[in-house]
Amino acid sequence: MYRTMWTRSKWVMAALLVANIQNSSIKAQSNQSSSSGLHPRVRMTTTLGDMVLELDADTAPMTVINFMDYVNKRYYDGLIFHRVLEGTLIQGGKFTPDMKPRENGLQPGIALEWTEDIRHQRGTIAMYHEFNVPNSTRAEFFINIRNNSSLADTNDYGGYAVFGRIVEGLDVADKISQTSTSTHPSFAAGYSAVVPVSPIMIKKIRLVGRFDQKVAQRKLDELRAETDRLRNEAIEARQQAYLDAVARIEKEAGATFTTTESGLQYAVIREGHGASPMLDDTIMYHYRVSHLAGGEIENTMRGDEAPHKKLYNLIKGLEEGVVMMREGGKRMFIIPPDLAFGNRGVPNRIAAGETVVFEFELFEILPPEEEDQ
Repeated sequence: MYRTMWTRSKWVMAALLVANIQNSSIKAQSNQSSSSGLHPRVRMTTTLGDMVLELDADTAPMTVINFMDYVNKRYYDGLIFHRVLEGTLIQGGKFTPDMKPRENGLQPGIALEWTEDIRHQRGTIAMYHEFNVPNSTRAEFFINIRNNSSLADTNDYGGYAVFGRIVEGLDVADKISQTSTSTHPSFAAGYSAVVPVSPIMIKKIRLVGRFDQKVAQRKLDELRAETDRLRNEAIEARQQAYLDAVARIEKEAGATFTTTESGLQYAVIREGHGASPMLDDTIMYHYRVSHLAGGEIENTMRGDEAPHKKLYNLIKGLEEGVVMMREGGKRMFIIPPDLAFGNRGVPNRIAAGETVVFEFELFEILPPEEEDQ
């Protein structure tokens, strides 16, 4: 029994020692980051108490530069927390106590500086942007009262950029989130009961730690250069993958593709000898559609009965391509997204913005009396 107790005690002591070493390392890293001027601290004084926030210009330099510019110009002084979701988030940086938006001093919106490195965890601060317009960040910000991981999703209204966290006064943020709220005609058309009944004012926000804007700007320039490099590499990789796919399809089809002005590519597999259809004709056909990289999406050629439809009811790329065909002909089409399924795609089948490949066989142009009305 005594040996067991001593062994457990030994492991507890060891665990505490490791934790202390880790904490010391974290503090050392934090002090080193602060000395670089990339992790400035600001004190936000409100009518319910003070919060100290440490910003992260190492990861989100553009957002911190933007926020600190407003701080230095005293833009936030006298504004309020105008949107409170109890236990979820508190939002401010736009309205005066009489719920009038402060326009004087507003700067043009900046691009969304989304990053996976800083999550929407409890106590983090993030910039707000217009609904579903991610590159419209100005002065408005919010503080996460709980973990709001969905706000990091760029598919959720574009995502929001976290750029720091509360290091002192988290209880003040909690207190603000618990205030009584109601609707207000100047916000959300008077429909959302999220405006504090008694205004909670941001008296001032002041820098209480070192901020080196020149270093932050250099960091921003470096990140932009790296982003441009990665973007160019991705574009080149996609272009090469596209060329490789076209070469593979040409080899499989035994034909060469021609590109039209619209960007549609077609290859003649078999020339037809009948009439060419008009857009308002009903045609009987078979098709096989695939991903550019390979992999079948849908195939009617396995069925006995060929579908028939008005040509103008097909996607734009097929409209353009099929009017060039003759009855009895067969062609391959490589159709870019703007002529196919666009930015919507087809759920669970075709991705948004995807190029698709059609193998299309035109059997017959149906006489009007045989058309399916």
